[in-house]
Amino acid sequence: MDVSTVTLDATPVDLCTAAAIEAAEARAWADLYAAAPADWSAAAGLGAQEVGGAFVVRWAATGRRYFSRTIGLGVFEPANRAAIEEIIDGFDRVPTCGI
Repeated sequence: MDVSTVTLDATPVDLCTAAAIEAAEARAWADLYAAAPADWSAAAGLGAQEVGGAFVVRWAATGRRYFSRTIGLGVFEPANRAAIEEIIDGFDRVPTCGI
């Protein structure tokens, strides 16, 4: 059996590169969530919004935190208490399965 090794480059990047990566990820998630059929989206508790320069997505029905998270907090503008509290409150208001 041939076994190969893959190395992940974890070299730190500059702020502009980090912001570009975060922005690309946020746009991809925004497109994905926007493409969901409206009736399915409502039934699944799908939602997305911008808070404090960050993109916040939630998928209540999944129970997997990967689909309910915040992307780019503190990258595009400084993170602040009000934004963090708004994000947490938003997650607390939406019932989820197992979270």
